[in-house]
Amino acid sequence: MCKKLAYLAAVCVTLAVTGSAGAQVGQGNVLIEEWFTANTGQQVGSDVTSLHTYIDAGKAPDKSYWATKLDRPDGGEDYWGGRMRGYLIPPETGDYTFWTASDDDSEVWLSTDENPANAKMICNVEGWMNYQDWTYTSGAPGTTYKSAPIKLEAGKRYYVDVFFSDGTGGGFDTVAWGGPASIGAGPVVVDGKYLAAFLRDPEPLFKAQNPDPANGATDVTSPLFQWTAGVGAVMHDVYMGTNPTPGADDYRGPAPVTMYFHIPGLTPGTTYYWRVDEVDSAGGKITGDVWSFTAMPLTALTPPRPPIRPTTSRPPAR
Repeated sequence: MCKKLAYLAAVCVTLAVTGSAGAQVGQGNVLIEEWFTANTGQQVGSDVTSLHTYIDAGKAPDKSYWATKLDRPDGGEDYWGGRMRGYLIPPETGDYTFWTASDDDSEVWLSTDENPANAKMICNVEGWMNYQDWTYTSGAPGTTYKSAPIKLEAGKRYYVDVFFSDGTGGGFDTVAWGGPASIGAGPVVVDGKYLAAFLRDPEPLFKAQNPDPANGATDVTSPLFQWTAGVGAVMHDVYMGTNPTPGADDYRGPAPVTMYFHIPGLTPGTTYYWRVDEVDSAGGKITGDVWSFTAMPLTALTPPRPPIRPTTSRPPAR
């Protein structure tokens, strides 16, 4: 198969696969947001109240991503807080019980429907315990880590919000449930097949992210630019040039994969600006952030002159 035909085939496969997934954006996931003291200069500690203070003040998370379970394992960080939120979709109608296991504090809030305003705290940990220790015999988890039975309807969406915070010694939180036969008596970690991620407005995860070269990079020599695709993106419109606000004259064309070769090459010492707009399966566009980098300057070097060798005089001929 020639290169041109192979390229077109790859584009068609990409569109087919991501297009079908885009019809149910967020399904099978939960949104996780994290706040770190090192990035804010303000203290997040073991008391989850400190995390609520950040959120209530409108402090944007330092990191956000989707996960496929109501579970955030220990990553070794200290003085930080996290939040997991989305929609719980029970497979059967019946009574469900929930558990939370965390280090340090955690709270699980559940709504009577998909409206966050109707959420109430159903269980929490005040203290700490070992990771997924469902016997609650380690640490000091308190006594309210388990909810009362809650009647839920099959197929209905219930907003769920989980808060957790950590002082030192690493941190984590896992939420489990139990109920009708399809789930079991529990505790069973809540799996993504019963979840849908909460979507913010606008949702930052729909944008292109993690540019390479990094935003503000200097001494760049590689003509290859890469990024992490936004969730649901099936195509990428690339803009690049010396204009701080890239426009139509800087359009470099669509890219079916998350990389782009700047064919003309880079002018030494020049600052470039680039942007990637994501295109979803419905043709909608999500405008990306503008990133910049500076190409390595060209330094002219004068070659050293060869050393002057002393001449050896010969005695005059007789």
